[in-house]
Amino acid sequence: MKKNYRYIGFSDHNPKLKDLTTADKKKILSKRRDTLLQAYETFEKQASRREGVSVPKMYIGLEIDIRPDGSLALEDELLDMLDYAIISVHSQFHQDIETATQRILSALEHPKVKIWGHPTGRMIQERSGLEYDWDTLLPVLKQKDMWIEVNASPRRLDVPDDLIPKVVTAGVPLVINTDAHHEKHLDFMKYGVWMARRGGAEAKDVANARALKQLRLR
Repeated sequence: MKKNYRYIGFSDHNPKLKDLTTADKKKILSKRRDTLLQAYETFEKQASRREGVSVPKMYIGLEIDIRPDGSLALEDELLDMLDYAIISVHSQFHQDIETATQRILSALEHPKVKIWGHPTGRMIQERSGLEYDWDTLLPVLKQKDMWIEVNASPRRLDVPDDLIPKVVTAGVPLVINTDAHHEKHLDFMKYGVWMARRGGAEAKDVANARALKQLRLR
């Protein structure tokens, strides 16, 4: 609210403990959803007592691992519990271009997927990340109305600025995310904005620069 945001999405990582059954994951995600909704409802009631206060709309998402074969680390019935899904690569960063491209194509198949998070997976001064056949991927993203993340964390700044013109030209919206793991990380947003500008993007090219009524999630 202090940042004058009209909406916010919560998208921590999919449950990663080993040997979890689908039922175990469902219980975890149900508890998470209930906790978020209860907290939001309480806050909304408190805020409504103050004149002129507008509470941002809340969306409940999740960042889901893309496995090396392109499958997602969450079952379909659990994906249906979300308002939207972010999919990201967190392993196997040495695949060749053809394999990596097919990995992403497979991951994009689920209708709940809305955002491709930190696409290359690069970590600045740590790893260069994956390369893809962007000419194959971008038309698919456009056709499916999916967004590509500009991750504003200073450790990532991914998608890199040199790829942003290609994304914008293809008509695929960017979404600038803070990758916040703490309240203070919300201030990372400016780095993502600078990155997008450096790549030639304008507000019209950024999904979360849109008004709430223009936002289209799954």
